[in-house]
Amino acid sequence: MTEIDKKLVCRRFGRHLTSYDANAHLQHQMAERLLTQLLRTTGRPAWPRVLEIGCGSGGLSRLIAERLQCGRLWLNDLVPDCAAAAANIAGAVFLPGDIETLILPESLDLILSNAALQWVGDLPRLLVRLRAALQHGGVLAFTTFGPATCREIGQLCQVALPYRSLDELTALLAAQFEVLERDEAVRTLGFSEPAAVLRHLKATGVSGAGRPEYWTRGRLAAFYAEYRQKFPFAGGVGLTYQPIRFIVRKN
Repeated sequence: MTEIDKKLVCRRFGRHLTSYDANAHLQHQMAERLLTQLLRTTGRPAWPRVLEIGCGSGGLSRLIAERLQCGRLWLNDLVPDCAAAAANIAGAVFLPGDIETLILPESLDLILSNAALQWVGDLPRLLVRLRAALQHGGVLAFTTFGPATCREIGQLCQVALPYRSLDELTALLAAQFEVLERDEAVRTLGFSEPAAVLRHLKATGVSGAGRPEYWTRGRLAAFYAEYRQKFPFAGGVGLTYQPIRFIVRKN
Protein backbone atom coordinates (compact mmCIF):
# COMPACT_ATOMS: atom_id res chain seq x y z
CA MET A 1 0.00 0.00 0.00
CA THR A 2 1.35 3.42 -0.97
CA GLU A 3 1.95 5.72 2.00
CA ILE A 4 0.02 8.97 1.89
CA ASP A 5 2.29 12.01 1.83
CA LYS A 6 0.20 14.75 3.48
CA LYS A 7 2.60 17.53 2.47
CA LEU A 8 2.39 16.39 -1.15
CA VAL A 9 -1.40 16.17 -0.98
CA CYS A 10 -1.54 19.69 0.46
CA ARG A 11 0.74 21.11 -2.25
CA ARG A 12 -1.09 19.48 -5.12
CA PHE A 13 -4.58 20.39 -3.99
CA GLY A 14 -3.48 23.92 -3.13
CA ARG A 15 -1.85 24.37 -6.51
CA HIS A 16 -4.93 23.24 -8.41
CA LEU A 17 -7.78 24.70 -6.35
CA THR A 18 -8.79 26.98 -9.22
CA SER A 19 -9.01 24.06 -11.67
CA TYR A 20 -10.74 21.62 -9.35
CA ASP A 21 -14.38 22.62 -9.86
CA ALA A 22 -14.12 22.55 -13.66
CA ASN A 23 -12.70 19.01 -13.62
CA ALA A 24 -14.25 17.29 -10.59
CA HIS A 25 -17.66 16.52 -12.14
CA LEU A 26 -17.91 13.13 -10.46
CA GLN A 27 -17.02 14.57 -7.05
CA HIS A 28 -19.76 17.18 -7.45
CA GLN A 29 -22.27 14.43 -8.25
CA MET A 30 -21.12 12.54 -5.17
CA ALA A 31 -21.74 15.62 -3.00
CA GLU A 32 -25.20 16.10 -4.48
CA ARG A 33 -26.17 12.49 -3.86
CA LEU A 34 -24.73 12.53 -0.34
CA LEU A 35 -26.91 15.48 0.71
CA THR A 36 -29.96 14.01 -1.01
CA GLN A 37 -29.49 10.66 0.71
CA LEU A 38 -28.81 12.30 4.09
CA LEU A 39 -32.14 14.10 3.98
CA ARG A 40 -33.94 10.99 2.73
CA THR A 41 -32.40 8.70 5.38
CA THR A 42 -32.72 10.99 8.39
CA GLY A 43 -35.72 13.11 7.37
CA ARG A 44 -33.98 15.92 9.21
CA PRO A 45 -33.03 19.28 7.62
CA ALA A 46 -32.03 21.09 10.85
CA TRP A 47 -28.62 20.38 12.41
CA PRO A 48 -27.44 22.77 15.16
CA ARG A 49 -23.71 21.94 15.04
CA VAL A 50 -22.10 20.72 11.80
CA LEU A 51 -18.52 19.98 10.75
CA GLU A 52 -17.36 19.36 7.19
CA ILE A 53 -14.03 17.56 6.72
CA GLY A 54 -12.05 18.41 3.59
CA CYS A 55 -14.14 21.31 2.32
CA GLY A 56 -11.76 22.02 -0.57
CA SER A 57 -13.16 24.45 -3.11
CA GLY A 58 -16.54 24.47 -1.35
CA GLY A 59 -18.68 22.18 -3.52
CA LEU A 60 -20.30 20.32 -0.64
CA SER A 61 -20.14 23.41 1.59
CA ARG A 62 -22.42 25.32 -0.75
CA LEU A 63 -24.95 22.47 -0.77
CA ILE A 64 -24.87 22.33 3.04
CA ALA A 65 -25.62 26.06 3.21
CA GLU A 66 -28.43 25.75 0.66
CA ARG A 67 -30.17 22.60 1.89
CA LEU A 68 -29.49 22.23 5.59
CA GLN A 69 -30.45 24.48 8.45
CA CYS A 70 -27.19 24.78 10.38
CA GLY A 71 -26.88 26.62 13.67
CA ARG A 72 -23.07 26.57 13.54
CA LEU A 73 -20.94 25.30 10.66
CA TRP A 74 -17.23 24.52 10.77
CA LEU A 75 -15.36 23.87 7.52
CA ASN A 76 -12.03 22.06 7.72
CA ASP A 77 -9.30 21.49 5.16
CA LEU A 78 -5.63 20.57 5.11
CA VAL A 79 -5.01 23.31 2.52
CA PRO A 80 -4.93 26.81 4.10
CA ASP A 81 -5.99 28.47 0.84
CA CYS A 82 -9.39 26.77 1.12
CA ALA A 83 -10.25 29.55 3.58
CA ALA A 84 -11.18 31.69 0.56
CA ALA A 85 -13.97 29.32 -0.47
CA ALA A 86 -15.11 28.94 3.13
CA ALA A 87 -15.36 32.72 3.44
CA ASN A 88 -18.17 32.66 0.86
CA ILE A 89 -20.36 30.49 3.11
CA ALA A 90 -22.33 32.76 5.42
CA GLY A 91 -21.61 32.13 9.09
CA ALA A 92 -19.08 29.36 8.48
CA VAL A 93 -15.88 29.10 10.52
CA PHE A 94 -12.80 27.76 8.73
CA LEU A 95 -10.63 25.26 10.64
CA PRO A 96 -7.29 24.78 8.84
CA GLY A 97 -5.17 21.73 9.50
CA ASP A 98 -4.92 17.96 9.48
CA ILE A 99 -8.21 16.45 10.71
CA GLU A 100 -6.22 13.61 12.30
CA THR A 101 -4.59 15.96 14.82
CA LEU A 102 -6.90 18.99 14.85
CA ILE A 103 -8.83 19.88 18.01
CA LEU A 104 -12.42 19.16 16.99
CA PRO A 105 -15.55 21.08 17.94
CA GLU A 106 -17.53 19.26 20.63
CA SER A 107 -21.13 18.02 20.79
CA LEU A 108 -21.53 17.90 17.01
CA ASP A 109 -24.84 16.81 15.49
CA LEU A 110 -23.49 16.10 12.01
CA ILE A 111 -20.11 15.45 10.40
CA LEU A 112 -19.92 15.48 6.61
CA SER A 113 -17.14 14.77 4.14
CA ASN A 114 -17.02 14.35 0.37
CA ALA A 115 -14.16 12.56 -1.41
CA ALA A 116 -11.62 13.35 1.31
CA LEU A 117 -11.31 10.54 3.86
CA GLN A 118 -9.22 8.42 1.48
CA TRP A 119 -6.34 10.78 2.36
CA VAL A 120 -6.49 9.87 6.06
CA GLY A 121 -3.45 7.95 7.30
CA ASP A 122 -5.05 6.25 10.33
CA LEU A 123 -8.77 5.99 9.61
CA PRO A 124 -9.66 3.70 12.57
CA ARG A 125 -8.16 6.22 14.98
CA LEU A 126 -9.93 9.11 13.27
CA LEU A 127 -13.29 7.33 13.51
CA VAL A 128 -12.80 7.03 17.28
CA ARG A 129 -12.12 10.78 17.43
CA LEU A 130 -15.15 11.62 15.27
CA ARG A 131 -17.43 9.45 17.39
CA ALA A 132 -16.21 11.24 20.51
CA ALA A 133 -16.95 14.61 18.90
CA LEU A 134 -20.54 13.64 18.05
CA GLN A 135 -23.49 13.88 20.40
CA HIS A 136 -25.46 10.71 21.11
CA GLY A 137 -27.52 10.13 17.97
CA GLY A 138 -25.18 12.32 15.91
CA VAL A 139 -24.58 11.38 12.28
CA LEU A 140 -21.46 10.91 10.18
CA ALA A 141 -22.17 11.04 6.43
CA PHE A 142 -19.38 10.79 3.88
CA THR A 143 -18.23 9.66 0.49
CA THR A 144 -14.86 8.22 -0.39
CA PHE A 145 -13.33 6.03 -3.10
CA GLY A 146 -12.98 2.25 -3.31
CA PRO A 147 -10.05 0.15 -4.57
CA ALA A 148 -11.17 0.12 -8.21
CA THR A 149 -10.49 3.86 -8.36
CA CYS A 150 -7.75 4.72 -10.86
CA ARG A 151 -6.95 1.03 -11.27
CA GLU A 152 -5.56 1.81 -14.70
CA ILE A 153 -2.90 4.04 -13.16
CA GLY A 154 -2.19 1.50 -10.44
CA GLN A 155 -1.69 -1.28 -12.97
CA LEU A 156 0.51 0.63 -15.40
CA CYS A 157 2.61 2.33 -12.73
CA GLN A 158 2.70 -0.76 -10.49
CA VAL A 159 1.56 1.10 -7.41
CA ALA A 160 -1.00 0.04 -4.77
CA LEU A 161 -3.41 2.92 -4.27
CA PRO A 162 -4.64 3.63 -0.70
CA TYR A 163 -8.34 2.82 -1.04
CA ARG A 164 -10.44 0.55 1.24
CA SER A 165 -13.30 -1.62 0.02
CA LEU A 166 -16.96 -1.21 1.03
CA ASP A 167 -16.73 -4.28 3.28
CA GLU A 168 -13.51 -3.07 4.93
CA LEU A 169 -15.09 0.31 5.65
CA THR A 170 -18.27 -1.33 6.91
CA ALA A 171 -16.29 -3.41 9.41
CA LEU A 172 -14.48 -0.31 10.69
CA LEU A 173 -17.65 1.73 10.98
CA ALA A 174 -19.82 -0.99 12.52
CA ALA A 175 -17.43 -1.16 15.47
CA GLN A 176 -18.19 2.49 16.29
CA PHE A 177 -21.54 3.36 14.72
CA GLU A 178 -24.92 2.12 13.56
CA VAL A 179 -24.74 1.87 9.76
CA LEU A 180 -27.88 3.49 8.34
CA GLU A 181 -26.99 3.49 4.66
CA ARG A 182 -24.12 2.36 2.46
CA ASP A 183 -23.68 2.31 -1.28
CA GLU A 184 -21.04 1.91 -3.95
CA ALA A 185 -20.81 2.16 -7.73
CA VAL A 186 -18.19 1.80 -10.42
CA ARG A 187 -17.96 4.58 -12.99
CA THR A 188 -15.73 4.85 -16.05
CA LEU A 189 -14.92 8.35 -17.26
CA GLY A 190 -13.98 8.75 -20.91
CA PHE A 191 -11.04 10.80 -22.20
CA SER A 192 -9.77 11.48 -25.69
CA GLU A 193 -6.22 10.30 -24.92
CA PRO A 194 -4.01 9.18 -22.01
CA ALA A 195 -2.51 12.67 -21.72
CA ALA A 196 -5.99 13.97 -20.91
CA VAL A 197 -6.25 11.42 -18.09
CA LEU A 198 -3.06 12.75 -16.53
CA ARG A 199 -4.27 16.35 -16.90
CA HIS A 200 -7.53 15.39 -15.18
CA LEU A 201 -5.71 13.73 -12.28
CA LYS A 202 -3.44 16.72 -11.90
CA ALA A 203 -6.32 19.22 -11.99
CA THR A 204 -8.30 17.35 -9.34
CA GLY A 205 -5.38 16.49 -7.05
CA VAL A 206 -6.24 12.78 -7.16
CA SER A 207 -2.60 11.88 -7.74
CA GLY A 208 -1.63 13.01 -4.24
CA ALA A 209 -0.68 9.59 -2.95
CA GLY A 210 3.01 8.75 -2.87
CA ARG A 211 5.85 10.63 -4.49
CA PRO A 212 5.55 12.31 -7.90
CA GLU A 213 6.22 9.94 -10.77
CA TYR A 214 9.34 10.87 -12.69
CA TRP A 215 8.41 10.86 -16.36
CA THR A 216 11.17 10.65 -18.93
CA ARG A 217 10.09 11.16 -22.52
CA GLY A 218 10.52 7.44 -23.21
CA ARG A 219 8.58 6.33 -20.15
CA LEU A 220 5.75 8.72 -20.95
CA ALA A 221 5.51 7.47 -24.55
CA ALA A 222 5.43 3.86 -23.32
CA PHE A 223 2.75 4.74 -20.75
CA TYR A 224 0.56 6.36 -23.42
CA ALA A 225 0.92 3.42 -25.79
CA GLU A 226 0.13 0.83 -23.12
CA TYR A 227 -2.82 2.85 -21.83
CA ARG A 228 -4.37 3.03 -25.31
CA GLN A 229 -3.87 -0.70 -25.79
CA LYS A 230 -5.21 -1.89 -22.43
CA PHE A 231 -7.93 0.63 -21.56
CA PRO A 232 -9.86 1.72 -24.67
CA PHE A 233 -13.22 3.34 -23.97
CA ALA A 234 -15.80 5.14 -26.11
CA GLY A 235 -13.41 6.02 -28.91
CA GLY A 236 -10.70 7.14 -26.50
CA VAL A 237 -9.54 5.76 -23.15
CA GLY A 238 -11.21 5.21 -19.79
CA LEU A 239 -10.45 5.94 -16.15
CA THR A 240 -12.28 4.07 -13.39
CA TYR A 241 -13.72 5.54 -10.22
CA GLN A 242 -15.49 3.66 -7.43
CA PRO A 243 -17.46 6.13 -5.28
CA ILE A 244 -18.58 4.79 -1.89
CA ARG A 245 -21.16 6.45 0.39
CA PHE A 246 -21.93 5.88 4.08
CA ILE A 247 -24.40 7.38 6.52
CA VAL A 248 -23.87 6.17 10.09
CA ARG A 249 -25.11 7.19 13.53
CA LYS A 250 -23.53 7.26 16.98
CA ASN A 251 -25.49 4.75 19.02
